[in-house]
Amino acid sequence: MLDRPVVSILGDPSVAPGDIAVDPAEPHDGVRGERAVDQVQAYGVRTAGATAVDPGSGPPVGADEGGQPPVADNTAVFVVPGIDGPRATIREIRPDHSSRTIAFDGRPLTIGRADDNGVVLRDGRASRHHARIDGRRGSLVLSDLGSTNGSFVNDRRIDSIALGEGDRIRVGTTTLLVETIAAPGPTGGTDAGPSEPATGSGADGSFAG
Repeated sequence: MLDRPVVSILGDPSVAPGDIAVDPAEPHDGVRGERAVDQVQAYGVRTAGATAVDPGSGPPVGADEGGQPPVADNTAVFVVPGIDGPRATIREIRPDHSSRTIAFDGRPLTIGRADDNGVVLRDGRASRHHARIDGRRGSLVLSDLGSTNGSFVNDRRIDSIALGEGDRIRVGTTTLLVETIAAPGPTGGTDAGPSEPATGSGADGSFAG
């Protein structure tokens, strides 16, 4: 009775992705692993870059003119879900009275001095990551992100609050006025009207302070 085979799986950069190279390193009864190779070939496993098939069975199904099997496409496709949160237009009013319109499209919108925010404020009293606006169950919600000077809605300090049209958000010395809130349309749009980019300049072409 033959001993059980010992198989070691090793990474080899010289073997193409999707291929399996069989190296019968240890002889058994004077034969250097031919039986193991035959067993691998019987299952059509590609060994050392070639496809082992039964000579009498013809080329593999779907093989090209050279008899090589088709290359498997293992690409995973991720479909980004649609955004079904509310849409809004928000007016940023700076201390110098310049302003701009910000479009909220349903995705989380962070507010602060850091350049990686959706709304970048040139306001020394705003924290780097001060607050966030996002959609929750059809509502527009403002959340403070642990800012130093706090976030205020209609002059009341808040941690998290649902917003309505006409609410005035104060971040540092900057005011954000919620002008319109609308549910997404059939194609994911809104009837809130056109707006400027969230990182655009003010009416006077410059940022405040």
